[in-house]
Amino acid sequence: MDPKEKELLEANHKSALESAVAKAASEAATAAKTNERARIAGVLASAEAEGRTELARHLALTTDMTAEQAEGILKMSPKAAASGQQQQQSNRFDQSMNQNGGPGVGADSTENTQEESDTDRILKDQATIMGDPQKQQNLRLVNNGRQ
Repeated sequence: MDPKEKELLEANHKSALESAVAKAASEAATAAKTNERARIAGVLASAEAEGRTELARHLALTTDMTAEQAEGILKMSPKAAASGQQQQQSNRFDQSMNQNGGPGVGADSTENTQEESDTDRILKDQATIMGDPQKQQNLRLVNNGRQ
């Protein structure tokens, strides 16, 4: 075989080998994408993902777990409360607060801002019942000190 024929044969062989490697790599990448999409779909569409969508999305998109492994974790995890249910509970709370009034605490509270607090009234009543003028005087001093 003459050196030019040998060189041409080697070039053809090298080209065919590179083409085969490129084709195999492309097929492997396509298969990997297909498998990954199937894994993600398997996690997100599983029965265990119902009520646990945030966790299912996390497991499907940020881990390399198999769909079966992710389903096992989902099955062991509590379901999230439905947002409609949370909204309904919030609405019931708001309705109750609007109907019955709040506890009267906070900076804008108007409770116990009357001139005589409940404690002072009770102490005054007690002093009156006991008939002790000195206690009444002490109560007046205490009240004056609060103002």
